[in-house]
Amino acid sequence: GQETIEEHRRIGGNPDVDVAYQYLGFFMDDDDEWKKMGEDYRAGRLLTGELKAKCIKVLQDFVKDFQDRRAKITEDEVKAFMDGNRKIEPTYGKSKVAQAAPAAQNGQPAKPAA
Repeated sequence: GQETIEEHRRIGGNPDVDVAYQYLGFFMDDDDEWKKMGEDYRAGRLLTGELKAKCIKVLQDFVKDFQDRRAKITEDEVKAFMDGNRKIEPTYGKSKVAQAAPAAQNGQPAKPAA
């Protein structure tokens, strides 16, 4: 941002060095919305405080969702996950669901992941 609101409205800000904008790039699901925010920030239509408020909201929602999911995990699930004897089947970046989807779309039964 700039020193004053008037100056920011006149010459805009630089989202490339704005920490809140960069954080939003990692946490927002909508890349088009994120890019539009960058354009608005550069043009002075979006103020630093507004950008920071959006960042705070997005991060609070992210943390809240994480906390809600974590609260549903039982100690038995943690123990099973941490068990050194459990078999781990690596998928090398592809979920079993994603691997099964193309076969299922062709009318063939889904094959189990290797």
